[in-house]
Amino acid sequence: MAEDRAAQRALADLLEEIADALPTTANRSAAALAAARLRRLAAQAQPAEETALFALIEAHAPVEAGARHVVAIARREGALLAGLAIELADALDGLAREGRSGEAEALGYMLRACFDAIRRRLDWMEAVILPQARALLTPLETRDLGDHLAAIAARQSLRVRSGLAVIDGDRAKPGR
Repeated sequence: MAEDRAAQRALADLLEEIADALPTTANRSAAALAAARLRRLAAQAQPAEETALFALIEAHAPVEAGARHVVAIARREGALLAGLAIELADALDGLAREGRSGEAEALGYMLRACFDAIRRRLDWMEAVILPQARALLTPLETRDLGDHLAAIAARQSLRVRSGLAVIDGDRAKPGR
């Protein structure tokens, strides 16, 4: 799960770099990479690790404890982020294809809204969801969940090598 969060933070950083370069510069390969990653993020509106984690929290949390409400908020934010990711991916496709955006200011706002939403959701997971999980789950459940999440993380990796960002096998070089 930590590796998935790292990949999402890297995506947020990439979106911020694209936004900061607008309207004068368009990194076409970064836009294409970001669009691909955003589509994957949207397709995983409820990533497998969160589904498993949320189900365990809900199964153990007393109804009056508020944990179910916290999980509901995280699910809602995930659905909102998925919708934003699809719209932004479409806009980034145009930037990647044409090397410029007809509405750079609007694209900049969309980029900022998305990277802020990604970071906010990750912060919520780290500050609220994960501490609740630690308090509610048994050591055996924690271990089993960790094994499950490690298997997921092995399939979804992020690597950065000498200025070349690689996310899920896609590459983007700075300045292109």
